[in-house]
Amino acid sequence: MEHLPRMRTLNTAYEMLKQDDPNSCVSKNYLRKLLKTKAIPIHQVGSKRLFDYDALLEYLKNPPEQTDISRQYGTIRPIR
Repeated sequence: MEHLPRMRTLNTAYEMLKQDDPNSCVSKNYLRKLLKTKAIPIHQVGSKRLFDYDALLEYLKNPPEQTDISRQYGTIRPIR
């Protein structure tokens, strides 16, 4: 049988993350930001937003590189 995705809501995923790592510094606001920026794919089901918990863990293991804004000082940057 294939691996079924562990689809979770934000609150449930946050509770699972705290159970796995009680000292984690990841907050609910950070998870909301990841969902809002679509860093993790979301599936809207009625009023619920579900996402794959394993995709969250994979994202936290390998976050994308961030550009250093201090090197861009004095140049025109696009507004995001």
